[in-house]
Amino acid sequence: MANPTPNRPSIHGDDDAIATVLAAEPTILGRRGRHLCGFAVIADSHLEPEGAGAAPPRSNARNRRLVRELAPRRPAFALHLGDIVHPVPQAPGHDQTMGLAVELYSALQVPLLWTPGNHDIGDKPNDTMPAATVTEEWLAGYRRFFGEPWLAHRFAGCTLLLLNSPLLNSGHGAERMQRAWFEQALADARGTRIFIATHYPPYLVSPDEPGHYDNVDMPAREWLLDLLARHRVEAMFCGHVHNLFYNRLG
Repeated sequence: MANPTPNRPSIHGDDDAIATVLAAEPTILGRRGRHLCGFAVIADSHLEPEGAGAAPPRSNARNRRLVRELAPRRPAFALHLGDIVHPVPQAPGHDQTMGLAVELYSALQVPLLWTPGNHDIGDKPNDTMPAATVTEEWLAGYRRFFGEPWLAHRFAGCTLLLLNSPLLNSGHGAERMQRAWFEQALADARGTRIFIATHYPPYLVSPDEPGHYDNVDMPAREWLLDLLARHRVEAMFCGHVHNLFYNRLG
């Protein structure tokens, strides 16, 4: 297991972050084959409510710039890794901002794939944090705007599975449904290149690190990592931590 790549800059809160990322040379992680397609990965947009006559929040301005810069590139699709909005589900303006996100990102005019973050549907269960955890009601609210919180997307001989990680270890009936779906979807994807997208990373440094605010807790982490190894998942895209780094499993 390789530790996170050092000296990766944080882009959280940087006005020039979008231009910097778009202008950067690709990172070489190994042998590169024939180019099949390109897709956009977006995370932690943290859109805020916009009041009548008020100046748009800084995060909203960044998101609008992202859409302006990205749209001419015409990616095959855009993937959002969660924390689409900043107001948590019980906060004023949550639903309004979910609607704003759909409107804003629709300007990309490409298929949009969404996976929920803790700001969108509630936090993962964690006794050390005061935040409210995911509920079936908040999941239903998410579905009204973004569709199913877990799904499979196939493209160019690849399978992308979107996993709802705030739901893991919750004990909800929806978690059991997702687990059964995910295991079957991985089996169905045999023979394709498999990618996973989710909000919480399984871990930051080590697969056996203690559970904390920024990772997936046991026992769901062990279940997930076992499936990634068994089905030879090629890459997993995660959000939440507001930093860029890479881990290699196995």
